[in-house]
Amino acid sequence: MNISTEILIVGAGMAGVAAAIGAARAGRKVLLIENHLFPGGAATGAEVGTICGLFQNGKTENSAFLVDGFAKEFAEKLMHRFQLRSEQNHMGLHYLPYKVDELKLFLEEELASNGVLCMFDTEFLKVKHVDGILQSALVFCNNQEVEIDFQALVDCSGKAVVASKLNHPMVETAYFQATSISFYVVDSLMDGTELMNFKLIRALKLAQSSGVIDDGNIQLFVIPGSYIDGKIGFKLTLPWEFNPAKDSIELHTQKAKDYVTNYFQTLQENIAIFQESKLESIADDLGWRTANRPVGKYILTEEDVVSGRKFTDACAKSAWPIEEWIPNQAVQLQFIQGGDYYEIPEACLQSPIYDNFFFAGRIISATDRAIASARVMGTCLQTGFSSGILASKFYD
Repeated sequence: MNISTEILIVGAGMAGVAAAIGAARAGRKVLLIENHLFPGGAATGAEVGTICGLFQNGKTENSAFLVDGFAKEFAEKLMHRFQLRSEQNHMGLHYLPYKVDELKLFLEEELASNGVLCMFDTEFLKVKHVDGILQSALVFCNNQEVEIDFQALVDCSGKAVVASKLNHPMVETAYFQATSISFYVVDSLMDGTELMNFKLIRALKLAQSSGVIDDGNIQLFVIPGSYIDGKIGFKLTLPWEFNPAKDSIELHTQKAKDYVTNYFQTLQENIAIFQESKLESIADDLGWRTANRPVGKYILTEEDVVSGRKFTDACAKSAWPIEEWIPNQAVQLQFIQGGDYYEIPEACLQSPIYDNFFFAGRIISATDRAIASARVMGTCLQTGFSSGILASKFYD
């Protein structure tokens, strides 16, 4: 079976949805393919629960948008649609909590209203190219192989699936950040307030000091805004490294689910907050934070981020700190100097080898430390939308 489109987007996470809408608004015929049965990527499959990177930092009463353009429009529409409000933590980092089912619905509505054709439950197999131009992709959908002809392609897969099939040069990576997994509990004493968060932290540290919980098992956090009628969500950072491009996602996901089940039993037996509670559900997907990234025409660096560097071809801006989750260690944050923000250039989204190949989201061309800031959803919305526009311009 053969079909054709003008712009092919691989991956329907936040970056992929934004890329598809960007290309569609530029007047192009767009096909978005995704291996899940629904859009949202980690935002929905891993039940992350918060959109970070939209707002300025600071301990202020109200959140002020840092992003503009499509990312701001997206956030404002989502907030209005479901009456959502931004929140902030004790460090002055602002974020937008959401409910997974509502976000799924919203993404489906946005894709439909912008005329984006979608193929879900679709596996990307390979891509053909001639003289530095990508020409077609082979995918597996509905128990058959489908060949898709296109004019330009955007990889928003989160794990550089297209770049990997092309043997595209990758940014040198020294390590991969720890993954997390979300789960929901009912009938605990947790109510989602900051006070209960501090009580949870103290209880975990006490359990750690007494040897009940290992050092790598205290990275447990409440998902902001998740508390409803006695049910609350948690995110547990797992004490091992995971490379989504190399390791089996299925095996690691099952390992993580088994780990949560055993971990929760330990909580029930040793921490009063959880003694009467029940484990209701575990997210379907792992929340892996970093993967391999293709080399672009420019590689964003730690110095670019920390110094608040600006670019003439900027396509995104972010004030989110470098946020590193290393197995068996507490999260490490490094903020942008002077409370400033940095920009990401279009060159980080463009392949230096294939003229019609672009990438966005968690796989932009960036070093390990730089992507530790640029991987958050608010930034992914911006790089995604820009990649769709870039792909549309190539078609001209």
